[in-house]
Amino acid sequence: MIVELRQYPLRPGTADGFVALFDTHFVESQEEVGIQVLGMFRDRADPDRFVWMRAFPDMASRRAALEAFYLAPAPAWREHRTAANAAIADSDDVLLLTPEPGWSLPDLVARPPVGATEVPSSVVTVTVWPGRVDLGVPALVTAEVVNDFPALAVRDDKVTVAIGPHPPTDATPLQVLHLDPTPRSVLR
Repeated sequence: MIVELRQYPLRPGTADGFVALFDTHFVESQEEVGIQVLGMFRDRADPDRFVWMRAFPDMASRRAALEAFYLAPAPAWREHRTAANAAIADSDDVLLLTPEPGWSLPDLVARPPVGATEVPSSVVTVTVWPGRVDLGVPALVTAEVVNDFPALAVRDDKVTVAIGPHPPTDATPLQVLHLDPTPRSVLR
């Protein structure tokens, strides 16, 4: 499995519109081409940051799905990309991750329908450590692969990522995100 952790700083004042656009137009349209959209979040520490995660079975599937969504392009992307790109200040903060043996996705809920407005009360914590860190439990780590879809940049630094609670470690986190799921996120 390949998991992308994507963090987008948004232009001030555009977060509400961007979340509505994403929840309405970019979930099913990605899933139709084989992308598993796991979670979409607002960052509690930064109201102008949108964080989201998506997964692919492997790198070959990732490339095919991204080509189908962005290059074909999928009707939703073709119609709404200008509005999406106008809200995003930077789209290059992307980690390309793979699970360590034994890691599994946290429990996912059924996706609420398009137009859902109820915001979950849960908070998802994502912690990123520089390098490989032994957490005592399986985690996500930087995928040791070449980004074969260079139209979308990914960071090349090596990290370990935990979603949700994790055992204490002596390593100092690079980043701790406290995330509020959007109404249609299945990761809560």
